[in-house]
Amino acid sequence: MNFRFQFSLFADLASISASPEEVMATFQRLNKHNYGLLPTTMQELLMPDLATVTRLRFVNAQTGLEVSVPRSRIDVVHQWQRPDGPGVGQVVDFIDVAQNCIEALLAEPTILGHRLAFVVQEMSPAMSPDEFRSRFSRLFTPPSFYEANPPHEWTFRANTNTSLSFSDRTELPRKDVIDFTMSREGPRHDDQLSGSRRTALPDAAL
Repeated sequence: MNFRFQFSLFADLASISASPEEVMATFQRLNKHNYGLLPTTMQELLMPDLATVTRLRFVNAQTGLEVSVPRSRIDVVHQWQRPDGPGVGQVVDFIDVAQNCIEALLAEPTILGHRLAFVVQEMSPAMSPDEFRSRFSRLFTPPSFYEANPPHEWTFRANTNTSLSFSDRTELPRKDVIDFTMSREGPRHDDQLSGSRRTALPDAAL
């Protein structure tokens, strides 16, 4: 199975540039953790004038770890293949890595985050057409039209708001979203199931 973790901190990061001096200083701070991240850049499209701006990006192609810094958030991403899926240890380790990377990037104490997000995505191996249809029928009660015309793609989404407590304060909302998309499209017509869970934490978490 293919897995992808993403930890994001939303903030105004326009002051972090992709100048050679900034790239080198950030690289040195990240390199203290021995993550093997190499500096590069990315192009971000700005709306509504459709201008592009060069932003910071660090990548380790061997481990699948990536850190990018658009103007409005820091994204720490780790993707890899694992047959039995990630355990709790892998999740905790990734959060530690994400925290270290974000601290290395936020050298300016005036930059304050206003939202956190944690996303887990997975892609299942190929499955037979019968198994594909079986998963669909267990989740949905479709119109009779789909009995003669089985779908080649479907999506399931659940969204709720819950509360969290920080320092004797309880805040709403905490958005918790679960998305599943299954598709039989693609060059090899493989059955693929991708799932993600997104959690946005309130300001008090920061």
